[in-house]
Amino acid sequence: MNLALPSFLPFGQPCPLSPEERRERKERAALLRRVRNCVSALKAERSNLAELTDPDLIDSHIYHMMSLEAQYRFLLRQARLCRLSADVVDVSLH
Repeated sequence: MNLALPSFLPFGQPCPLSPEERRERKERAALLRRVRNCVSALKAERSNLAELTDPDLIDSHIYHMMSLEAQYRFLLRQARLCRLSADVVDVSLH
């Protein structure tokens, strides 16, 4: 009985991923990047809002923040559908 590992799987190396698994990992990584980018944009928008004095610019920034918040909610729903864990997706907005 030969218990040697196959030559195509060197000891300590993970098993190769199927094309489906690779695609899912890429999609999850892209989704996490989108969540983090959205959070960064929201933080920047909040910071900029504090410095504005012109009422039209304030309105513009508020609408942009509302748009980003809607995008953030959408991305969180997508993350739930992809079964990404909360600790991976949870990025503080404060």
